[in-house]
Amino acid sequence: MFEGMEHRDVAYDVMSEVGDVPEWMRKIALPIATAHMMGTSLFRTHYLLRHEGYSRKECAKMFVQGVPKLFGLKGILGKNRKQLFSWFQKDFHPSQHAVIAQYDVWINVLAETNDPIQASEAFWRAGR
Repeated sequence: MFEGMEHRDVAYDVMSEVGDVPEWMRKIALPIATAHMMGTSLFRTHYLLRHEGYSRKECAKMFVQGVPKLFGLKGILGKNRKQLFSWFQKDFHPSQHAVIAQYDVWINVLAETNDPIQASEAFWRAGR
């Protein structure tokens, strides 16, 4: 997670400028990656629930109940729709979005202790 925050701008610049990735490919990558992650998560969750003895009907019911928690206006994707849709703008760059508020806590504790575990614990404490 932290590596992603540190290197997201550089990775994007490499993709855009060095890799010369076309605009259409960048724009289609997000929905494809999102659909892939959701499909994989759904498949694995279904498999685990079936292994625990849940019926297909029970699994389907849980899926339907969870849809608003993901896609609803107050759901994970719904609350972040402004950031998600900014990906499709012509002038998009990841630097337009702030990093996690307590990220500096992790950086400072890591610099002080040289211990990523302590830095991560401080990060999570700061987020509560």
